[in-house]
Amino acid sequence: MKFFRTTGLIVLMASAFVACKDDDTEPLPQDNQNNANKVAFEATDAPLDNVEVYGAFVTVSEIWVDGNRVEGYNKTTFELSALTNGKTEMMKEFDLDASSMNEVIFKLDYDKDAKGNTPGTYILKADGSKDMMKSTTNEIKINKNFDLNSSGTNTIVFDFDLRKMVREESNGDYELVSTADLNASIRAVLKTKSGNVMGEVDDKNNNLEDKTIIYLYKTGDYDAEEMNGNGRTTIAFQNAENSVVVDAQGNFQLSYISDEGEYELYIFTYDDDDNNGTFEISGMAQLLIDGNTSFNGSELSGGVDLELKLSLETILPL
Repeated sequence: MKFFRTTGLIVLMASAFVACKDDDTEPLPQDNQNNANKVAFEATDAPLDNVEVYGAFVTVSEIWVDGNRVEGYNKTTFELSALTNGKTEMMKEFDLDASSMNEVIFKLDYDKDAKGNTPGTYILKADGSKDMMKSTTNEIKINKNFDLNSSGTNTIVFDFDLRKMVREESNGDYELVSTADLNASIRAVLKTKSGNVMGEVDDKNNNLEDKTIIYLYKTGDYDAEEMNGNGRTTIAFQNAENSVVVDAQGNFQLSYISDEGEYELYIFTYDDDDNNGTFEISGMAQLLIDGNTSFNGSELSGGVDLELKLSLETILPL
């Protein structure tokens, strides 16, 4: 058993990917190609931490790969808030006449959803009202290199992190973040080379408050400024690779982890003492971590899960 005051260190040695070029060519031909590779795009989500929010909906009108529009894609409205804890929704399967892909663009429709209703991209509040969201751009651009396998389907999961995508205004309305932050709010991973970090927080002394969130950081990316934004942005915990709300039984799952490197877990508690529907950070967890938390990232490849047992010692008030 090893004592960590604020973090649990884990080491991942999975495959890393590198962003490459832009391209500008004609729309993608898809059917009956020679040497075409099969590609599937799926969407998942890291949750938005606000009890006032009942659902978050994003309408994707077009998908572009390396400057080419994916033909046959039908405008779709995704309820991202329902795609947590590893759940995914198929965005599009298609054939790509290339051995790699480097840039994906999702074009958003803010005005109309897939059924023609207004708005297209919005927060559904607990009272049933819809709060339309926009940004300074209608595109989300993800630059990451994937080498495609000609055998089988190359399934790429896009993790839409609502916590990073959506900001709450002072008047209680919601908006999407600006261009740079919007592009940085989505992770893209090859499903067959990713795994899940899951486990349980044992709260023997009942220290946990209304909400507990675990943030996954690459070692060295966290500092105290992360709690209030890092200077460039007001988004808290902006540099976290992933996050998850611990459920009422203490269970959690951080899904689709694949990039090479060492990682740390930071655990914070939140409360809503003023009952305004918004949780405020209240403390940082001290943990006793059972078991071996250093491992070879190959253990996460191919959808294999790593299980952690986290014993909560106390909460440091903030």
